[in-house]
Amino acid sequence: MYQTERQRIPIKFRHKEERVPESLFCLCLKYVARNLDTLCTETPDGYTLHDGLALPSEICEPFIETYQSNGGEIFDHFAHLFEDVTKTNLRSVHISNSSLTDEGLEYLLCHDLYELTLTNCQNLTHKTYINIFKHAVNLRSLTIGPNVQITPYNKLSNSSLSLDDLPSRIYKKAPNLRHFVLRAIAESPFTSDNIFLGVMLEK
Repeated sequence: MYQTERQRIPIKFRHKEERVPESLFCLCLKYVARNLDTLCTETPDGYTLHDGLALPSEICEPFIETYQSNGGEIFDHFAHLFEDVTKTNLRSVHISNSSLTDEGLEYLLCHDLYELTLTNCQNLTHKTYINIFKHAVNLRSLTIGPNVQITPYNKLSNSSLSLDDLPSRIYKKAPNLRHFVLRAIAESPFTSDNIFLGVMLEK
């Protein structure tokens, strides 16, 4: 009787996924986001950079993102940190789950942003439309909503504007705008939210 050859069972070793450690830059951003006093001083008007500091967009933008991802809320006092455009620089801003008001948003808009996304910012009013397009010379992408209700239906008067007029009016205020999204806008008793936007662009 011949001994049968043992079947060779292939064995696969599962290696743990390699975890790439966070960069020193990311770790520093997290530390500063959790300890704002290392970067700025709180005044009655809001946070202000320490004397002698200036932050480029390569630091400001990821700092805002890190601050939010670590549980920080963008409110007016925090936004005041970016009031001085000679010491801070912003090109792209994404704000979510924020109590930011029109005044606080103005601190960010004064940077003439290239990209702006607002999500779940329920304290903004119709003034936001006006303010955004006051600083829209460089704006390329604008996303508003959901849960950003800045269309004051009760203040909308009758308008002779048609939807066909809207693109040309936007172009006058934001000639570089290529991406414009309004998400989850509540139904209006008036003709259209776009009509209201057209009225705002006339101002």
